[in-house]
Amino acid sequence: MILLRCGGIEHRRESKHNVKTTLSSDSRFLCNLSLDQLVKGLRSGVFTSQQIVESCLNRIQLRNSVVHGWANLVADDAILTARLRDKEPIRGPLHGIPFAVKDVFKVESAPISYGADRFERQISEVSAHCVETLIEAGGVFLGKTVTAEFALYKPGPTRNPHNLGHTPGGSSSGSAAVVADFQVPFALGTQTAGSIVRPASYCGVYGFKPTFGRYDRTGVLETSASLDTVGFFCRSSIDALLVDGVLAVTPALSDDSTLADNYTIGIFRDEHASRASPDSLAAMETFVASLISAGLEVKEVSAPERFLGLNEAQKIVHKYEASISLPKLKGFNLGAISPSTKAFLEEAAYISVTEYQVARDKIFRLRRSSSEVFQNCDVLVTLAAQGPAPQGIEATGDPMFNRMWTALGLPAVSFPAHHFPGGLPIGLQLVGKEGADEHLLKLLNSLVGIIKN
Repeated sequence: MILLRCGGIEHRRESKHNVKTTLSSDSRFLCNLSLDQLVKGLRSGVFTSQQIVESCLNRIQLRNSVVHGWANLVADDAILTARLRDKEPIRGPLHGIPFAVKDVFKVESAPISYGADRFERQISEVSAHCVETLIEAGGVFLGKTVTAEFALYKPGPTRNPHNLGHTPGGSSSGSAAVVADFQVPFALGTQTAGSIVRPASYCGVYGFKPTFGRYDRTGVLETSASLDTVGFFCRSSIDALLVDGVLAVTPALSDDSTLADNYTIGIFRDEHASRASPDSLAAMETFVASLISAGLEVKEVSAPERFLGLNEAQKIVHKYEASISLPKLKGFNLGAISPSTKAFLEEAAYISVTEYQVARDKIFRLRRSSSEVFQNCDVLVTLAAQGPAPQGIEATGDPMFNRMWTALGLPAVSFPAHHFPGGLPIGLQLVGKEGADEHLLKLLNSLVGIIKN
């Protein structure tokens, strides 16, 4: 057991290890570095894995009492693992790098509660496949992050690190917040509607949702077998390429992984754009102007008529499949969950089997034709969220600009587009073709470089 308090981290963990953790002040700023910078520093011997972990723990000690991003922190074990990484040969691309996972992933010997206050806490006997993959690549597991109840819409206690009076988004709230607050360099999340792209936008970090099925989701809470997608949060486009390269288990469905000299960017005008805030629309227009100024080819794109209504199809499939999956969990009790989650699941009772099948068939039929949306563009730029993070933490925001892309199973990455001085960040969303995940991230990295210059 680890107790967190404002005065510091108190280590009272029942474990076969009895480790006294000493937090170093010499490396306290390592937590500010990107994943790419940390990897290079470790390889060159400038600092150690233990120093990185200690720097992250220092930051957690300072900020967890106000951000509330962690569901479970395994500080002692992380220190032990980091010491081991410093002594052994390099295991893989993430050797010595700490990471966190949303509390819907199983991790051996770690508790899991799925964000449900009254749900029976269980200790996992195995780890999710993607967690094992990160550890095999040399990663150091630091802990579980807060999720909305059963990865739906009842938020946990996490706050937006840029303004504690605002939501970090959901349901991957904790993962987005701790990465944005420099408490860990990257963290896993999941998206069934907009649970990676939206919180990444709210928190001003990069959030990547890959092509459906690109990462193995064995050992991850299932809410919708047709929609659930494992993804992650990080702080740079280079970092995103690195993590994707480790997690990908399916071959690219497109051979277009290298950037051409000329490419066309589609400016996607979402059918819900009239509901976006002036700030988000302004961020979009500013970004488009930057692309044009850089000499890039852009053109206006909107969804073909038969793709309209995908948001409603996604809602139907999500509710129906969640109402089947969640009651199968050990210890699940409909009477012991929050009113909002209960209402969400009960709404599925009004969805007929035929209505569900029609919605699901539409989604899978349009997935096979998703290239039509691009209209000969390489990628699409669109809104990531309705606006900056809403005030209050009682709700997590509306995923209206994410549902379509989740339904189509296309890779999508949220990236920081604007940050008002003293205010909140706003992200935009870059969407790629099915299977062209690496190409999408390479193009994002190119665009970031062009705009910065």
